[in-house]
Amino acid sequence: MRNKQKETFFDYPVFDNIKQVIYYSVEKYANNIAFKIKEKQENEVKYIDITYKKFLEEVNNLGTGLFSLGLENKKIALLSKNRYEWALSYVSILLGGMIAVPLDKGLTDIEIENSLLRGNVDAIIYEEKYSDIIEKVKKERKIKHKRIYMHGQKRKCKVLKRHIAKGKREA
Repeated sequence: MRNKQKETFFDYPVFDNIKQVIYYSVEKYANNIAFKIKEKQENEVKYIDITYKKFLEEVNNLGTGLFSLGLENKKIALLSKNRYEWALSYVSILLGGMIAVPLDKGLTDIEIENSLLRGNVDAIIYEEKYSDIIEKVKKERKIKHKRIYMHGQKRKCKVLKRHIAKGKREA
């Protein structure tokens, strides 16, 4: 990162990559809220604040968890609506030197299937609502992707939070 002056009234940093942006933000705004997550529990709505510092901690822990799955330098597809876990996964992949393959949540099942096949991805991080299409692709095409749920309750699924916890233990 370097400071630059371009006909403005102040110096501003110029970044060479996303990692510098993230680390600069954490250094400057560590305890500020980066994300506010809305959780519904029965008839109650609860908001959880994620600071920049907590976000970077979870990014690093998830990255370590993904490495422990053998995904270093691998392609990882992301399929989800806009949510904290998507941003967390995306930044973890980028900072970890892996290759992110974001898929549009509006794709049809056949477009998702074709994107996964053409993308030759090694893992898929997705939310539970896409389970059927991911299972179909795996079964019909005999693809052996490592699969990680962003959010879900099915027992056979590996939940994203488990990989964050695993990365934290290994760090």
